[in-house]
Amino acid sequence: MARRLFIGLVSIAACALIAAPADATTATVAITGGGLTMTTPSVRVIGQNPTVLEATTTVTDARGTGSGWVITLGANSADATSDGGLVVFDAKAACVTGSACTLPINRVSYPLTASLSGTRTVLFEAAPSSGMGALSITARVMLPASFRSRLDLSVSLSAPPLPDGSAAAPSFPCSVETVVTAGRCREAP
Repeated sequence: MARRLFIGLVSIAACALIAAPADATTATVAITGGGLTMTTPSVRVIGQNPTVLEATTTVTDARGTGSGWVITLGANSADATSDGGLVVFDAKAACVTGSACTLPINRVSYPLTASLSGTRTVLFEAAPSSGMGALSITARVMLPASFRSRLDLSVSLSAPPLPDGSAAAPSFPCSVETVVTAGRCREAP
């Protein structure tokens, strides 16, 4: 028993001598954040009568500031009428596989209506202290029932404050049934 105790004490003393250098120096390391980026969105048709689109993009916030970000949507059609706009029913975020992310706190209310005349609408946001890391953002958008022309979608990513020319998205009381039967959300009061 005494022999095992002696060997254990010698082992602990040897480890302490190895771990404690006689002369230590200090190193300084500067760690800087990365950038705020977005991939080109992919758009696919997921429903017809009415036409429903699903747009997916990846946002990477590697800045390390936690200052948040905003995605805006601009839709433009040469044949746009006052009969309605795009209806965004929802937008969701998920961490990209392998990314350590902080899910965004999104205060945008759905459904919302986006103009077909190019006016930018806030589609999704990451409030401060959220939305960091690599995230997949997916939005579902329904076209007006009468829509029969080319549609140009523009999705932009920016850090707050909102870029000039964009406004908080109007949130009109709207349901799928209302849009299908009336072709648009009812006007805001």
